[in-house]
Amino acid sequence: ALEDEFGNISVLKKENKYFHVKCNGVAFKDAYLFTSPCSLSKYLVKNGVQEVKSIFPYTMFHSIEEMQLQFSFPDHADFYSDLKGENVSIEDYNTARTEYYRRKSLPTDHPDKINNFVDWLRYYNNLDTFPLSKAINNSFDQFFKSFGMDPSWGISLPAYAQNCMFQNYDKNEAYCYSFWRKYS
Repeated sequence: ALEDEFGNISVLKKENKYFHVKCNGVAFKDAYLFTSPCSLSKYLVKNGVQEVKSIFPYTMFHSIEEMQLQFSFPDHADFYSDLKGENVSIEDYNTARTEYYRRKSLPTDHPDKINNFVDWLRYYNNLDTFPLSKAINNSFDQFFKSFGMDPSWGISLPAYAQNCMFQNYDKNEAYCYSFWRKYS
């Protein structure tokens, strides 16, 4: 289906994980391939980006159609997380509920207008994606300042580290690895 719309597609996959998809000259890479293992919150803090959190009732909906038909903000009990074994705080619930109805009351042509829970999901997801993209830009800028190379030129952080190391080699020499005789 993607090939019909975008033409030639290049995909790199390891086990069940896609980590590089390229089509029409645009490459999509997994951001986690360029970080040390850490939570989103820690990654944002490490790269000078303030996190704004909200809530979503993950187990309440089973389809997009159900979200399209949800016009009111769900009850507090609907935000219980089976994964965490707890509910969101009443303060977080009230903050999110207030924001939902504030956005719902905006004029029809306002870009932040919310009509149903599909719109809330879009808003909720953007709270992660915009700060993440800013943190990635900050991180990559720092890499470039330190090493003179953009990490996106590689396929992962180890590949980037290898390219940075090769900058220290004489450009006229072959790229190969060797060991001192002492370690052979």
